[in-house]
Amino acid sequence: MDPRSLCREANLTIEYEFTDEIAVRASRESILAQRRKLFTPLVFVLVLFSAVMLYFTLRDGGHWLFLWACSTVVGLFVALVTGWLALLWWAPRAVKARVAHLADRRVVIELTDADLRVNTATASSVAAWSEVKELRSLPNFWVLVYRSDAEIPIPRAAVPPEAVMLMQTRIAPR
Repeated sequence: MDPRSLCREANLTIEYEFTDEIAVRASRESILAQRRKLFTPLVFVLVLFSAVMLYFTLRDGGHWLFLWACSTVVGLFVALVTGWLALLWWAPRAVKARVAHLADRRVVIELTDADLRVNTATASSVAAWSEVKELRSLPNFWVLVYRSDAEIPIPRAAVPPEAVMLMQTRIAPR
């Protein structure tokens, strides 16, 4: 069946409860996915090379400029790792605190031919498919990423296969 004809026949609906556990898991998975972008093999090779050069510069009393350059690379990497670990610790707590006030955690996402509608107890939004820039795949979630960089995590268990097909066809890579 053509995914483009799915929505003409009927709207597809995704419903789930946005519990604290789901919010925390989605936050952690998103941060862990960023790790793959930040810490590439090339970054590790560069840092390892700089660390070895820093060692030899310190051991042999090399030029101060070379010492500064190598220590800057290693120092920036240490700061990046420290910041990432702090984010991994802080972000799930911040997300949990942000959603703690919500009495009704039910989220309803309606997919139609022209747009998608996200409804919660406190907010409702309608967006054309062109406003969604990416459908990110995480181990336990699908994440709708808007052009404004707002993200909507959706548990994989709540998404029927035809909805995934529809979202993938509507959200064309740009």
